Amino acid sequence: MKAQKALTIGLFTDDFFGGVARAVEVQAIEFAKQGHRVIIVAPRSHFETLPKGCEYQPVKFWWHKGLADYLGFLSWSKKTVTQLSRRYTFDVVHSHNERGSMFLCARLAKKMDIPHVHTFHSNYAGTHAGNAIISSLNSLFYLRLAPFLLGRLSKVTLAPRTHLPAKKSVVENSIYARYDWMAIARMARHFDAFTSPAPFLIDIVNECTDNKLKDKAHFIANGISPVFMKPKRTRPLNAPIRFMSCGRLDPEKRVDVVLRAFAALNDPCTELHIIGNGLQELPLKALAKKLGITKQVTFLGRLDDRAVIATHYANADIFLFASYHFETQGLVLGEAACAGEAIIYCDERLKVGVNPHNSLLVSPTAPAFTSAMRTLIKDTAKLRAMQQASKALMPSLGPEVMAKKMTAAYNSAIN
Repeated sequence: MKAQKALTIGLFTDDFFGGVARAVEVQAIEFAKQGHRVIIVAPRSHFETLPKGCEYQPVKFWWHKGLADYLGFLSWSKKTVTQLSRRYTFDVVHSHNERGSMFLCARLAKKMDIPHVHTFHSNYAGTHAGNAIISSLNSLFYLRLAPFLLGRLSKVTLAPRTHLPAKKSVVENSIYARYDWMAIARMARHFDAFTSPAPFLIDIVNECTDNKLKDKAHFIANGISPVFMKPKRTRPLNAPIRFMSCGRLDPEKRVDVVLRAFAALNDPCTELHIIGNGLQELPLKALAKKLGITKQVTFLGRLDDRAVIATHYANADIFLFASYHFETQGLVLGEAACAGEAIIYCDERLKVGVNPHNSLLVSPTAPAFTSAMRTLIKDTAKLRAMQQASKALMPSLGPEVMAKKMTAAYNSAIN
């Protein structure tokens, strides 16, 4: 079999922490291991420690510390494009946000005559349940402007027409949802290839463009860092059942449902550990106090050390994930599976890290979570079998699988 040519890959991101940043870091490390040259183009504040084997190119970043992190933009000025095109000979540029990184890659691809690959990590149609005002403004203004601006900057100009998806294709409960999905499809028209860790996102884009972008679309799950596969459990198996939640403490993550479900369990021989911080941290702590479960609930805050987070995963029994019709992949599901946790979740569209053997899919209500939690507490054999089924998913979730599929998408776009 002929060896693949080593590529010079530019990975571009506006995010400096969170799931997208973790996905980019895992990609970068794995590509470098496979012999590719990887340049990460990101905000100056992005990496405290550079991923092994990679290069890091900081660029100007438009953001203020008083704003949410998702409101920051990489510069896509002509000066930035010229500097990058003179410094690097990219084979492909890959953007990971529908913000500055997307526009910067479009301009670079056009100037250097190379492919622009993009990954859709976000479900904008699902944001309205969390922050209605900001999400509505985003739908009314930015998601209408972004496809137009991208079309002006991109070299891919032969774009098919788009239309709204059918009402039955959209499960998000918002008057803007169908228009948000059409906006995503309008952006997808201007890439040489695009990927997503969500099969449903690919399906909706194909529907909005009458399958005219089908050959450019690739379902590729984000790889899970090996760090989550290494820790061993140190707590005794007969220790109190430990439930765990990990993620931003923001409305769309619905951690309040986790707290209410745990309180209704009313079992003093259980505990709940919550990793993360966000806008709802104080309200959630107040809710735990109101529910009378403060002695059983531990808020661990934001943890930046992946190894520490992995250790918490390994020492928990059951992972609770109440996010509903918001995620594209839910990276934490794969991380929890690799750590050998049984999983209880409620979003039927999520497919990575969960299956009927390692997880329970329930309705998105606190009573439904409570019922599933009680089932696993009473049936220890079922719980252990689900934990083993999670570990069995480890080979399919590793970064090697992701990198193989992604490099195939790159080479397809290049050729």
